[in-house]
Amino acid sequence: MKRTYYFSKARDLIYEEVLSDSEMFEKFYEIQNGHKETLMVIPDGCVDIQCVWKQDQMSMWICGSVMNGSVSGISGYDKCYGARFNAGKLPECLKKYIDIIVENRIPARQMEETSHVLRYLDASMSFDAWIDVIRGCFELDHSTEENRLTQGLIREIEKQRGHVVVRDLVDAFGYSHRYANYVFKSDVGCSIKKYAGIVRLQASMNCLLNRDDDAIYNDLGYYDQAHFIRDFKNFSYTTPYSFKKMMENLRLV
Repeated sequence: MKRTYYFSKARDLIYEEVLSDSEMFEKFYEIQNGHKETLMVIPDGCVDIQCVWKQDQMSMWICGSVMNGSVSGISGYDKCYGARFNAGKLPECLKKYIDIIVENRIPARQMEETSHVLRYLDASMSFDAWIDVIRGCFELDHSTEENRLTQGLIREIEKQRGHVVVRDLVDAFGYSHRYANYVFKSDVGCSIKKYAGIVRLQASMNCLLNRDDDAIYNDLGYYDQAHFIRDFKNFSYTTPYSFKKMMENLRLV
């Protein structure tokens, strides 16, 4: 499971999550952040639904994956309930907007297909009740025909931890690169190459957490240290060296 946020363990912030047993959702999570501590967000290639609270006022957002590490937009809210879709597993009502969702936070009230969900939500509802509403509204709108090409590509990319040659990968599935990339981007919101890069950098972060720096170069295909440092900084908003110095005091979720 990919990471999306990191923050200081010393901060007054509470994070809890519930793994999903559905094909559509990866997990649901709750963040209590009354002191407005900073969360950093990193690319994960997924789309989230978030309800956030500020001074007891609730708003709902559709949030696409960032492509570069940055300060999270939820840092300024008191509380957040979130639902993360599995990569490439969006309901039809969201899938057609994938191009504008990626790298954006869109108010649900601005989208006709999601604004109706707000009538089932209440600012005082519990996290469990919120999960039930979100599942009930969005799992009923699943795609009638799963895109097997996209899901096959995602499985192979994740199996190889992002260290793939895209053209060889696509050839193995028997499709042209142009067609496969078109289908993949329509489902995920980014190119096959970009998604593979996200998965590889997610894997490199796990290598750093496990103090296995050699695996970054031996297993993930980073032959140029300067290249890795540059990519990692774009991905995580910090250098590998700084990340290693901080990681004992960080929580990644």
